[in-house]
Amino acid sequence: VQRHMGSLALCRGSRGDALYEAGAVDAALDVLAGLNRDADCRCIASVANDAAVRLPVISRTIEGNGETDNTVAYRSTWSELDQATVALASACLGAVRDLACGNASNRAAISEYMYTTTCPIDNCNTCCNQSQSGSQILASYVHRYHEMKWENILSLLDAVSSSTRGRKELRLFTDATGAIRNASHSTPKTCADLHAASVTEMFIWRLKHGSMDECEDGSGGGDVSSRKLRLPDARRPWREASFRIAGSLINISEKCPNSARRCGSDLDLVHLLVEAWGGAGSNSSKKQTPASTPLLHLGLAAILHAADDHLRSIGQEGLDPGLRAILDKEEARKRFAQKKEAERQERMSRGVK
Repeated sequence: VQRHMGSLALCRGSRGDALYEAGAVDAALDVLAGLNRDADCRCIASVANDAAVRLPVISRTIEGNGETDNTVAYRSTWSELDQATVALASACLGAVRDLACGNASNRAAISEYMYTTTCPIDNCNTCCNQSQSGSQILASYVHRYHEMKWENILSLLDAVSSSTRGRKELRLFTDATGAIRNASHSTPKTCADLHAASVTEMFIWRLKHGSMDECEDGSGGGDVSSRKLRLPDARRPWREASFRIAGSLINISEKCPNSARRCGSDLDLVHLLVEAWGGAGSNSSKKQTPASTPLLHLGLAAILHAADDHLRSIGQEGLDPGLRAILDKEEARKRFAQKKEAERQERMSRGVK
């Protein structure tokens, strides 16, 4: 997989078109659907002779006295086959990520893909040959780690109590976020399917509650009510995944109004997404200067408008000056572009005459 679809150079332009014609997207999603139990038949686990190769299960157990001071512990097997399985899933997610980048045909193939599960139990009334879309398969790799803190993912140990397992699991999750970010670019059906599969909610949880980092005042805990919500700095191994998650939410919100409204209803999240985009810092109220913000992403614009509507619906005055300045600047940029286009059209008209 890495040899043929392991870099953008192999997946864009004429090479990307050739991979599309060969069915590369379907092949990668076939593997991903088969590897992840979340995207497969719920009855398979009860079949004794099931010999399919799948990702190792991460089981959650509660350790403590049953009343207070309880902690969640994560246990899993980690054989050499498990290592190879995780590596294969990571490579296929990386392939989907690169195939979707800059190639609308491959993004459409992800949107149109369907995986049908054939239940091994005769006359089963539980799952009955369920179908999974490409978006649902990608979402299942987010669900695999949902409600696990970043630190808990990294602390998963292998057979010799090494942290290699945690790093590989984090890489798998990071590849999944990259695949979702690229697949959701300007593809309405994929965005709607990802939102329906709870990707918006899972990604919001991850950005707001996914870390055990200390609060700014030095007290422990990851409660966003007691600390300023910020993207992780370069010291955190999950920084790359966090930025991809923020980009995914912005992409999904561009084509899915429900996602834009959900993101816009959380002002702390809005500031975080602005920070990821490269504009005003989180919770900043300073007025934006012409050189301080890049071209506004349409998805972030949808989120800002949704946030403004939400604030007004609860009796507030709308966006703070810093966020309002971003929309005002973009509106001024739009008017300027329209004026230039009108002038160009006028010059062309005079030239024809």
